Amino acid sequence: MSNQEFKLPFYMRIDQPWRGILLVIMSILIGLAFYYVGTASFMWTAAEAPISYLLLGMPGLIIFAAMFLFQMYGFNWFFFKFKQPAQFIVGSLFTILFGAVVYLIMAKVVKFEAVDIGIIGIAWLFWILALGGWTGMPIAEAFRFKQPITIITGFIVTFGLALISWWLIPATFHGVNTGLPFLWFLVTAIFGFAWSNWPMQVNKNFIIVLMGYVGMFTFIFIWLMRLAGLDYFAPFGSPEYNRGGAFLNWYMMMLFFQIVCFQFWPFHKLPNFWKGLCVNILGLVLGIVAYLVITNMGAAAGDYIWMWYGKVTSFGLSLFVGIFLFFTMGGMAMAPPPKGTFVEPPKE
Repeated sequence: MSNQEFKLPFYMRIDQPWRGILLVIMSILIGLAFYYVGTASFMWTAAEAPISYLLLGMPGLIIFAAMFLFQMYGFNWFFFKFKQPAQFIVGSLFTILFGAVVYLIMAKVVKFEAVDIGIIGIAWLFWILALGGWTGMPIAEAFRFKQPITIITGFIVTFGLALISWWLIPATFHGVNTGLPFLWFLVTAIFGFAWSNWPMQVNKNFIIVLMGYVGMFTFIFIWLMRLAGLDYFAPFGSPEYNRGGAFLNWYMMMLFFQIVCFQFWPFHKLPNFWKGLCVNILGLVLGIVAYLVITNMGAAAGDYIWMWYGKVTSFGLSLFVGIFLFFTMGGMAMAPPPKGTFVEPPKE
């Protein structure tokens, strides 16, 4: 079909790298708006307002997970009927509202601690992806993609498994942070997104294979980060933990700028392994540069370092919200790839 039949938004009809540059700018603007509105004093109680920049990461993480829930189980459901940009606007507002309600129930009604909301949010995001695209969407297949039963069941099952994961896996063990940390999701995302599931095939057994990769490469990451004084498995709130979280946040953001906004350009013509390797190396370099620049900015501003790392992490997560609103609600998941993109030949 032609672009007119699909009614692609204007940013999908622009060739790379201009499409990527435009989306990076739009993502940053949305991220800035989310951060500054989300940290405004009127959004929090008097006791919470002074540390709103620390607390913002929790609703941001829940909203981040909700985006993938609506895409992989709701298929953008009722707002999918809107044309762009109305679909993007309505879908984004609905997703942010839904995520905010879930967060408020967890924080104000159930009264989960912030660290527990973070662990549950990461576990929820993991299970949304694990029972979605990574395993061929078994829940959606079971209900033949009918709505609203698919989205309701998807929410109950994935959030329920997240609560079970939080309950079974302790947040700390002998003072060491262990409960579904962000690093687990980062390693999962590297294989699921950057390497396009290479060398694994998406099927009902994929999640078992993926968990082995996650376990192995998580500990490789831990060893490498410890050599650099960054340890996301250090005691919660320690300087090593805070530095590790800030670095991982910016590394992952630089990685997904390439994957979502630039669609692997200029490495799109390479086979999956080399394409994934190149975006990971470039993402690592850019992440280190961004981390060092922003850390020095914090020192110059005179902030307590733990306060600055909190601001850096929350702002980075706000940019994730901007990036993935385009990916899920803005239709970038369905955007045509750059010209000349390498297509893996079908397996016999």
